[in-house]
Amino acid sequence: MRVRHDKRKVLMGQDGLLDFYIEPYLLKAGHQAEIVKRLCRIILETPFAMNFREHLAARAQASVSHLFHAIQTISPM
Repeated sequence: MRVRHDKRKVLMGQDGLLDFYIEPYLLKAGHQAEIVKRLCRIILETPFAMNFREHLAARAQASVSHLFHAIQTISPM
């Protein structure tokens, strides 16, 4: 049996952003008001939300560095 994963959830999980991921079934079930309240609470009450752009930039830079190193290992310039 093959398990299907939502790529958005996997990517957001890798970057520690699962608090901001919205399960599709919640949207389909009409829970938009609860979703907005939860996201507002996260943004206003957690220190992570204040610097999430810096966190994402650092993760992106780390990924670029890792990829560059892997490419150099395979094909030195």
